[in-house]
Amino acid sequence: MKNVLLTICLGVALVVMTSFAEATPIVAYEVPFETAGNQTYSQALGMNFDVHSDINIFSLGAFDDNSDGFNREIKVRLYDRSNTASFLVEKIFTTGNTGSLIGGSRFLDLDSPLFLSAGFEGAIVAYGYGIGERNGNKGSVSGSWTTNDGGGLLSFVDGGFFGGTAYPTRTDSGPADRYAAGTFIYDAVTPTPVPEPATVFLLSSGLAGLVWYKRRHRNS
Repeated sequence: MKNVLLTICLGVALVVMTSFAEATPIVAYEVPFETAGNQTYSQALGMNFDVHSDINIFSLGAFDDNSDGFNREIKVRLYDRSNTASFLVEKIFTTGNTGSLIGGSRFLDLDSPLFLSAGFEGAIVAYGYGIGERNGNKGSVSGSWTTNDGGGLLSFVDGGFFGGTAYPTRTDSGPADRYAAGTFIYDAVTPTPVPEPATVFLLSSGLAGLVWYKRRHRNS
């Protein structure tokens, strides 16, 4: 009897934990491992995206030429396109602070997730590339990097922007993932999962049975 009750409790606990499991975070601009850069452009490179469903951003990333670590300081900033006077968050990559390599980009976590609501219009901007640490540009070759919209959470828009060391304003000709430069990790914001009534009943029944068994065993 004891083994049966323990099995029920463990099974129900597994169901509950599975219902609370989170999806794997998504890399917005995905660059393959060991991708080589093809341009030594030191000014800002920006790409635009629109948010269609609430998301959290967890990390900012920077393309790493040849995936061998940074030889220059690279700054990555995320902007609200409706107010480009200042950025929302920034991460600075250096030779001593390279972050975690995922594919061909390196990532630094934000101090806390950045919430972006549906309807937000953003831009990811990176600058600092140049001799010794190239960026990628699809204008001169067919780049191998792609985008991941998370099943419609985002759309990637416009053709890229360049120039200066803050928010770039010079329009490029596209595509929307024109550059291997800045990127970010994000995921959908989902309501706190509530176990189904049947799951709650099974869990309650299993726990109640286990309590009953312990009391009976103690009093026997």
